[in-house]
Order: sequence, then structure tokens, then C-alpha cells
Amino acid sequence: MSSVLLARTFPEVAFGARYFAGCLFSLFFIGSVFVHEFAHALIALSNNQKVLAVTLHIFGGSTSIEATNHRPSAEALIALAGPATSILLSMSFFLFASPLGTQSSSLGLIAIWLAVLNLLLGVINMLPGLPLDGGRVFHAIMWRATGNYFKGTLAATAAGQIIGIFSIIFGIALFVLQQPSLFGLAGWFFLVGWFLRRAAGQSRSAAIRNEALKDFSARDALQQNWPQVQSSGSVRNLAQDDEFINGKKSYLVYDGDDWVGIIPVRIVKALSAGEQSTLRVVELMVHHTEVFTAAPQDSLNLILNKMETDRLGYIPVTENTKVVGVVARDAVLAMAKEHSPMR
Repeated sequence: MSSVLLARTFPEVAFGARYFAGCLFSLFFIGSVFVHEFAHALIALSNNQKVLAVTLHIFGGSTSIEATNHRPSAEALIALAGPATSILLSMSFFLFASPLGTQSSSLGLIAIWLAVLNLLLGVINMLPGLPLDGGRVFHAIMWRATGNYFKGTLAATAAGQIIGIFSIIFGIALFVLQQPSLFGLAGWFFLVGWFLRRAAGQSRSAAIRNEALKDFSARDALQQNWPQVQSSGSVRNLAQDDEFINGKKSYLVYDGDDWVGIIPVRIVKALSAGEQSTLRVVELMVHHTEVFTAAPQDSLNLILNKMETDRLGYIPVTENTKVVGVVARDAVLAMAKEHSPMR
């Protein structure tokens, strides 16, 4: 796109040079987004927060932070770091472009584009709705004002959904004008609005669930007497067990009284009848050292987050190397619904 705009502005410039300039612009803009996100990570680390990942995507980027000793002031500082960095980058690109000019220098024009885009990145991100940076600042303010993290989240996610809806409406309005030159901008506003509304809704749902489960541990959702099988058993016999083969559960595998692993249904179903007849459970099981386990006192919120991240349906709960039960994702979600603060 940038090479096309350069062709209109500087038609005398060779195609190769325009293509190179376009690549340079794209590289610097992606770098600007990364620096924006890196600023979040840097301030988070300085506030003793654990940074899990910095991710770039089609709508910009995101920084995943595992908050510890969280405070409203720390959240606001971390959120402000990104937009402040983008505005500083905008000023830097503008200062670089000023002596070059935009009418006679393609490099100057690229610098101006980068200055404008970084300014927009900083300003738009300060809109007061989650998941935008401004939404996190708004959340910190509401958290501080109400003294309640959850109420702050409800306010910030509601603001994010409203901003998303207005962005969608604005995109549709631009499209209705039937000006071809505005179709790209209309599509951008529509997609950004859809993304904001969806992300804010997901944040709201997660906040409600976290609030519902905040006082519960694995012990409260423990399911005992989970189906089990001996490691020396035949896979064929297991495949003929209707409860196993028609269910969705992973059976616990024991060697005598010792828990040694699990055997998922999907592994057995993938085998032919001949293969099932020749194999023992021990040859197919997932060894206990490779299975994520929880302790009875572990928070249900942390367990559910792990389940959703790794797409786990069940997590064994162990105490002194013994399995005392299993926590099932469906049961945890049912608990969250039952104890929802919105009921």
C-alpha cells in the first residue's frame, strides 16, 4: 500500500526503489508497535509484575502480564507507558521529517506517515474502554474510586463495548456514503469495532467468572472415585468398555496402588482393532510426570485458566504423590454459573 502511495506522489521514482521504501515503512511501523508493547512490559517489570508474552497481531499488539501485588497505580502506569511511547515516537519521526520535506523526499514522506500513524496509535489507545490502554487506565481509576477490582472491570468493559458499537456504526455510515475512497476506512472502523466489542465482552465474562470462583479451591470441586484402569490391562478390553469409549474422560492409570499416568479416549479410538489387541495400557498412557496436576488448595481460577490455555478437560489433584480426585472443567464452569455475582 505504501509503495502505491509513493508511486502517486513520486511517479519518477523507479519501482524497485518504491518497493524498498514500502518495505522500510512496514518494518518501521511494525517496529513502532513492538516498541509500544515493549514499553508496557518494561514498566510492568519495574513494578514487579511478571510479563508472560508480547504478541503482535493484525489489530496491533498485546502484552500479557501475570499481575502480582497488583495496585491501581501500577496498572495505570503500565497502561500509560504504551501510548506515551507512541507519542514520543511520533514526535521523533516528525522531527526527522522536518528538514527533509515531503514534496521532494520519499524518506521524508515515509517519516511523516510514521509520525501520523504513531500519533493515532497513541491517541486511539487512550479511548477509555477495555481492552484499550485507556480502558486499563479507566479501570484503575474506577478500581481506586470504588475500592473494588471487579466493579472497575465491569465499568471498563462496558465502556469498551460501547466504543466498539460506535466504531461499527461509524464504519457502516462511511460505507453508506458510497464513496469508494472511503470503503477501506469504513472496513477498518467496522473490523476494529467488532474486535473491541468482542474483546470487551470476553473480558467481562472472564471477570464475572473470576469473581464467582475467587473464594474456591480445587478441594471444592473435587470429584472422587474417578474411573481408573491398571497399567497391565489390555487396551482391547478398555476399548470394549462402553463407559470409556463413549465418554470423554481420561482414565487414571495405576500400577497396583500407585498412580502412574492417564490414558485419554482419543488415543485408544485412533487405533485399529488389531493394534488394540496387541497393546497394553502402559504402552499408550501419558506418564504422570507429563501430566499437569493441581494441589487441593490451588485456586479454581488458576486451574481453569490452565485448562483453557492448554485445552484440558480434566486435571488430577494430588496430595503427597497420591491422587485424591479430579477437577473437571465442566464442573468448574457450572460452579462459576451457580455463584455468579450477576445473578
